[in-house]
Amino acid sequence: MYVIRPQFFIPMITLLRNAATNSLEYKRELALVKEQNIDVTNFESDLEKFKNAFGKNYDLASRKFQTAIDEIDKSINPNYAIEI
Repeated sequence: MYVIRPQFFIPMITLLRNAATNSLEYKRELALVKEQNIDVTNFESDLEKFKNAFGKNYDLASRKFQTAIDEIDKSINPNYAIEI
């Protein structure tokens, strides 16, 4: 508990109000920084998922393409034995 002289009551209330206003500004800035940090984290995880999925799809397409090329070569070249 604090005792304040009457002539200092209004300045003390003003100081408390300014401190609360500054605290509120800091809380807003902190919330904004946290939100930006979460956005960056989500972006990094989404980018990693995309890279993994793209790599898997590229590998599958590459193998299928190579298999198709080999099958076409086999059908064109009579030296290859026909597989049944």
